[in-house]
Amino acid sequence: MDARIDWIWLQQALGPGNAKAGRLLSHFCSASAVWEAEPREWLEAGLSVSEQERLAQRDRDSARRLLDAVLSAGDWVLTPEDAYYPSLLLGLPDFPLVLYGRGEMPDLEHLPTVGMVGTRKCSDEGRRAAGDIARELSLHGVVIVSGGAEGIDAASHWGALYAGGLTVAVQACGLDVDYPALNREMRFRILRGQGALLSEYPYGSPPMRHHFPVRNRLIGGLSLGVCVVEAPRHSGSLITARLAAEQGRDVFVVPGAWDSVRFTGSNGLIKQGARLITSPREILEEYEARFPAILERREPPSTPVPVREKAERSTDAAPSTASCPEGAGEAARAVWTALTAGCPGEPDELAEATGLTASQVLAALTELELLGGVQAGPGGRYRLGG
Repeated sequence: MDARIDWIWLQQALGPGNAKAGRLLSHFCSASAVWEAEPREWLEAGLSVSEQERLAQRDRDSARRLLDAVLSAGDWVLTPEDAYYPSLLLGLPDFPLVLYGRGEMPDLEHLPTVGMVGTRKCSDEGRRAAGDIARELSLHGVVIVSGGAEGIDAASHWGALYAGGLTVAVQACGLDVDYPALNREMRFRILRGQGALLSEYPYGSPPMRHHFPVRNRLIGGLSLGVCVVEAPRHSGSLITARLAAEQGRDVFVVPGAWDSVRFTGSNGLIKQGARLITSPREILEEYEARFPAILERREPPSTPVPVREKAERSTDAAPSTASCPEGAGEAARAVWTALTAGCPGEPDELAEATGLTASQVLAALTELELLGGVQAGPGGRYRLGG
């Protein structure tokens, strides 16, 4: 029998992020040994009555069906017994029993990794900082790990992609769930760029509020250090930073204006001892001694991100998009078209002109800015040119 079935069974019974799993495995060493144990032995491991009852059902059938569905879809499953399971995670008291993955998992045993986190509702400055930092780190061979969400997460993933680097998105839902829909193209490009999508949650799991703190510990757990960009007082990225510090990871913070509510959480982390940074170089310096052969800057690819091929897309580019930066996605091209047609460069005006949502316009502007196609000006207005 495939040993992964027992790991999936155990995770289904205890739930993702359950610290008791580590305690249980310290007694039994493997999920199969837990399966074969007597209920009284589970009690000795400190499990609650409800947890023991779920284990006592010994339901391998649903675990087998889930494994078959994942493998049939071309995705993969990692457990602590697998050679490709990231060893950095094994040091967590609540290490994941199962990781569902899509794409190509970077070799995290031999490559430096940095987590990038921040608020979803970020400013233009925050998006630009996250994209620039991720891009420069990627050009030096660093793998960027983030949460695949809107805002700072998306800017970080895009920054890595435009540098031709590797990036991993850790999701708070099943891999088959299209969330957030705004970042669908980004997820596609992560996979085209030999990166990976990871989740501790099985197929069909929606992005529930309580999933995100559980997901956040994996961003820190997979990284040597975590960089916080623009975090207000109650940002979930502060949870990631706290967990990363507890895991013994480095915590870097991009500072913000002292009177800005957008940076209250970020500046608070600095007061608590996190390292203030003003350039990506300060992050790279922390890891140069450990990765001297890797952290050498290379030039970005001439075509940073492959464009998705779509049958419905015309092969004859309209004159207004002829000079749109190569590699730009559909939303970015729509924004480019609006700008070249004379639309004012304010996000609200662009949203009205293109029919995109405000979030989609901001993501498109970030994309174009990283490609050197637009430039932010005074008052949050954008204009053509890098």
